[in-house]
Amino acid sequence: MLLFLFFLCQTSFEEETQTFELSAQNPSYAIHGVRLNEFQKITIIGCENCSFLIDYSQRKCDNEPDTALNDNDRIVCLDPFPFSINGEIPKNDHCFNILPYSSKAENYLFICAFEIRNTKTLIVNFGENETFVEFAVSFRVQEWVDESEKTLVIPTAPDLYNENIMLVNKGITAVLVANPKAYRYRNSPGSMILLEISETCEPYEPDIDCDKNTIFAVFAGSSPGRIKDESLHMIDIKRDNLITTQSTVTTLLNSEKCSFCITYQAYTAEYYNEPLSTGFVLTSYGYPWIFDEISESAQCSQNIIANYRYQTVGDIKALEGGTLSLIAYLQSEDGKECLNNQFQHNYSYTEVPATKFEVQAFCLVAIWCPNENITERSGFVMTLFPSNNTIDPKILPCIDGLITLQKDQPMIILQGLNLYEAKGGYRSICLNTICSQQKCSLIIDVSMYCQYETNSTTPGCSQISPFELNGDFPKLNNCTQRNISGTGTVLQKCQLRIETVELYIRTIIEGFDPSFLRSSIAVRLEEEIDDTYDFQLETLNTVTSQLPFQWAFQFEASIKPTWLSLSLPQGQLKILEKFRSDRSVENSYDFDQYQDHCDGTIFLESRGFGNDFEIPLLPIDDNDISYYYFWRQIYCEDFPVDLTIEILSITNGNVSIQFFDDIERKHLVECLSFDVQANNKTLLYRYSNLRGITISWNITGTLFKSEADMKFSQLHQIKVLHEKKFFLCML
Repeated sequence: MLLFLFFLCQTSFEEETQTFELSAQNPSYAIHGVRLNEFQKITIIGCENCSFLIDYSQRKCDNEPDTALNDNDRIVCLDPFPFSINGEIPKNDHCFNILPYSSKAENYLFICAFEIRNTKTLIVNFGENETFVEFAVSFRVQEWVDESEKTLVIPTAPDLYNENIMLVNKGITAVLVANPKAYRYRNSPGSMILLEISETCEPYEPDIDCDKNTIFAVFAGSSPGRIKDESLHMIDIKRDNLITTQSTVTTLLNSEKCSFCITYQAYTAEYYNEPLSTGFVLTSYGYPWIFDEISESAQCSQNIIANYRYQTVGDIKALEGGTLSLIAYLQSEDGKECLNNQFQHNYSYTEVPATKFEVQAFCLVAIWCPNENITERSGFVMTLFPSNNTIDPKILPCIDGLITLQKDQPMIILQGLNLYEAKGGYRSICLNTICSQQKCSLIIDVSMYCQYETNSTTPGCSQISPFELNGDFPKLNNCTQRNISGTGTVLQKCQLRIETVELYIRTIIEGFDPSFLRSSIAVRLEEEIDDTYDFQLETLNTVTSQLPFQWAFQFEASIKPTWLSLSLPQGQLKILEKFRSDRSVENSYDFDQYQDHCDGTIFLESRGFGNDFEIPLLPIDDNDISYYYFWRQIYCEDFPVDLTIEILSITNGNVSIQFFDDIERKHLVECLSFDVQANNKTLLYRYSNLRGITISWNITGTLFKSEADMKFSQLHQIKVLHEKKFFLCML
């Protein structure tokens, strides 16, 4: 740090000024340029004959030097300082550092650091340029802090939800200063800063050496100094944990002295849809840092915290000058409308309770109201952590009611992505079982993709189920692995056996582990399993696959016939492209696309037919049936074909088929329309010399619980020198 001495002069204290008296418990003060402009003048008091360490940064520079003075003493910005200290404007010959705060390194912080010795008081006056406010400055009393810990003061953006990214080097304490332009956007401000210690921080990954177990201490206010007052210590977090703060200044301490990356943004939401996998801290506005203004927190505020899996343990660490009410609810199906659902618990506190509380709920509403006419500080600090107990799945709403496994329906297969889109983190797939025993034995097969660990030849496959079963994530047994060539992934298939009357299935939500997105689960009644067949469950890697999904598999010869179950995401057209090595047919995979096919058998069905699980997933709105609309055009580009159509089932809707005999498919030969009246009989139609057909399907009744099926078998006679028949099975 460059030593910068000021010659102090007598200063008049007759003007009205904001005074901040520092102490060993609060040894520093940081302020944003917007706020300093509002104050115009502040007084900072330290100790007799003490020294102040001053750290400054600004978000842009209007006067960058064209050339460096030399390689080691390069002044990075020639802008005049926007404030004076004890009547002197600091000189910019101590500004030697710049740091990008965007991934493309196109926006920079210009950083300065200096010190003022042998004084007790600093008088800071805002400068003449009232438009230049995008800066922050920190004042630390050298005698009360560890001067070897350098400080990076970071002014946040003036606009909401503008995410910035920054590398914090070894031995640096990061002090984030919220911009009042952003957090005063609403009359009742919520969080000021949304902060994350990020693992994926392009382009700075090579510079990051903090590992995933590094602990970061989050403090309200600026640098806590040597004492590190515990009342300002909010929470400890690890990498990839989001933290929202409601203090104008937030400090991150890293005891490992390693380099890390942070993403941060101005944030004012009152709803925190963050999983409680490691912990969450909630405070009232501007509390507990003593240098936040009381006037900013003189009204009631409400925050909603979403949870997914665990019961929540709450610890109210501080509470003064008001009432904290906590109301727990079960979450609604869309994951946000907390207040309109089943009430669980209600707590009210006016002082710090003697014990922690534990609540089983999907969302917790915290309402803070300060006492009327309060003149002293008021607020609360509360941390929330997951308990060792999961939420009882029996209290959760069921997706599509209760599904019964029995003799005529002995199996259900679920795909992880489908379950996730069905809000399967806070709803359950509820299964009931009927068998010859009091408790039914269930065979559960899990198929999941996993990646190879970095610089390892061993796949990092978890032996724990990605699906929660009856409130637990059981260990998987009988696992086999198959390498997926050219992808760096492994398909792992496992099995387990449980005895139960009811089974509740949910997904993992915490940390957004992608394993459940690329996994499938099959549940079978053991007494209904035919042991003369091998059972294979295949799933699609929906995380890495792109449309069209390219999916291939091969099985070794088996002495038993194989029952193959293909578990695919909803919404895409499923086509079995080939089932023998001597067949090669290219097909498109989008749902509503044109298909060029001149031979074979095509099997078509509307979305959700015969699948009780798929129907209620999308849309949530009962009146929106567009998701289930079906349209396909099938044609032969090379020659006319003869066509046989067999309609096997229509339920709760209408099928329309148009026939064309020209290559442009503009000359309509005939149009057929069928509705639900045709449900109980098979309809068979034959046509010759066609070039294409168009099939459309619309629901005409209630969306949910409706089923629709259109099955067509087409026999195409190819017009060549001699007739041959080829068949292609497409699902």
